[in-house]
Amino acid sequence: MRLFGAGVACLVLFSVSSAAADVIVNLASQSSLPTPVTLEPGIYDLVPIGPADGGSFAAWNPWGAVDGCDPSGMCDAGYLHLYYSTGAVVRSYSSPGRYASAQLALDHAQTFSIALATGGTVNFYISDSVYSDNLGGVSIRVVQRTTGVPDVGPPVGPTLAVPRNPFPVGSEIRFSLPAPADIRLDLVDIAGRRVAQLTNGPRSAGEHRVRWNGTEDDGDRAAAGLYFVRLDTGSRRVTTRIVLIP
Repeated sequence: MRLFGAGVACLVLFSVSSAAADVIVNLASQSSLPTPVTLEPGIYDLVPIGPADGGSFAAWNPWGAVDGCDPSGMCDAGYLHLYYSTGAVVRSYSSPGRYASAQLALDHAQTFSIALATGGTVNFYISDSVYSDNLGGVSIRVVQRTTGVPDVGPPVGPTLAVPRNPFPVGSEIRFSLPAPADIRLDLVDIAGRRVAQLTNGPRSAGEHRVRWNGTEDDGDRAAAGLYFVRLDTGSRRVTTRIVLIP
């Protein structure tokens, strides 16, 4: 509750911004409200920062927990550095990886840049289908360059999330697409055998949610244990694991 209150305060602080060459933007992951920043024509670097550099957040966690981490701190579910913008610049800003801590995610976060030919208002925000279970947020410093050209960051790929894991029957599976795609979402066992097709077909860009009732393709009830959810978009494949419980 305290974290939610702090996030709202930050959003209110930056709800109106005058033209600026250097401004800190704090995005709380518990809210979908955008933070508008009015910028003059020019090229701007979006530098990830944390509390040590004047920001309110290091990174955010859409699962509300950390799970499936390897010795390096890379996880199936964990903290990430991902945000979006609309208005004068429509774009996603995704640094690769999910990490065991917010600081690790910040350490691996990338600097992006944007170019405005005529200036305008850029609305920064965090996108998710459910905000109440999120932790943390994103802080960036928007700095105007004097020379140079914008750096083009890697395109954001599809994401896959299981908010409740262990996974009770009937729980929700979330996935997001950076662009429209013909997708297939399957549940497979540890041998790679398909247990259930959860959904397939054309889907629009953005967030989507699916619930699995615990039934296999043949109509039988799936046994409790370890499974993998696999999202295939044709050009990309994303997998995350679940532990099914009765």
